[in-house]
Amino acid sequence: MYPGFDNPRFFGQFQTIMIPIMHGLYFHRIWQEKIFNRGILAAILILQWCIVWALAGRGVMLGIAAAFSILLLTTGPRYRRLLLQALLAMLIGLALYWLFFFCIPSWAGLAQDIPSGLRFGLSKRDTLWLGAWEMIKSNPLLGVGPLHFSAVWNHIGAHPHQAVLQFAAEWGVPATLLLLWIVARAMWQGLMVVRTQPTPLDAGLWAALMASLVLAQVDGVFVMPYTEGWLALIAGLALARWQQPGHAANTLSLWSGYMMKAVLLLAVLVIAKILIVDVPVLHETYREFYEQHRIGSPPRFWDQGWIPM
Repeated sequence: MYPGFDNPRFFGQFQTIMIPIMHGLYFHRIWQEKIFNRGILAAILILQWCIVWALAGRGVMLGIAAAFSILLLTTGPRYRRLLLQALLAMLIGLALYWLFFFCIPSWAGLAQDIPSGLRFGLSKRDTLWLGAWEMIKSNPLLGVGPLHFSAVWNHIGAHPHQAVLQFAAEWGVPATLLLLWIVARAMWQGLMVVRTQPTPLDAGLWAALMASLVLAQVDGVFVMPYTEGWLALIAGLALARWQQPGHAANTLSLWSGYMMKAVLLLAVLVIAKILIVDVPVLHETYREFYEQHRIGSPPRFWDQGWIPM
């Protein structure tokens, strides 16, 4: 019933979140107390890095490397041990990948016909980005509508694999600028906490969020419900840890509380409408759409793009 990830990139998105946090947990006092626990965690990290190399997760490597590099440049030597451990685990994972997929098959006389996924180029992403840019130019203020990028069908992908372009194309430039300001402010606040109250776990949380943001510039991080669910949990945990004591109570006024409840109520109503009206006929809707456009891609909830008005 659940065969796994339809695309290895989806698992790579999860690794982008998990690996930095696990590196931070390695130096947490709970894990430091027992060598056995640290050994298990180190083995899992090395295995995950081996999988990253095996899946040729270019975006995963880019995201984690960028996050740790920013952490190093902005915090100095505070997290030197964490960064060195991450580098060591990555190199050991590479050696393990080379051993399992090349050395052992060679020694055993097995055929080495495993294609390498490591490649250069944009994998036709530039075509998707140009399509998103055309949508932005034609609808700069309000966009074409949430999830409506996929309404204009193409044979490459149902989303542009670039978060900023997708938000701007679907929600408009003003909403995108507001979103970027909110995200930048939140990440800056988190970085200040990581710098002034250095704990490896907080550094891992911040690196996980930053790595996901970097990965979102070349992959569909914010269109995959599985990844979005994990990001919501991690972002909530980070906000809870980084929130200043008493700050929420002082800034959350009565009116803002009512507004938040109204937004939550609206979200519940929209989700209820989807579950009651749209979900029961999803299969028929998928089949009709695929027969009309003669495509064979796996069904996705947002694949058709149009939201009934």
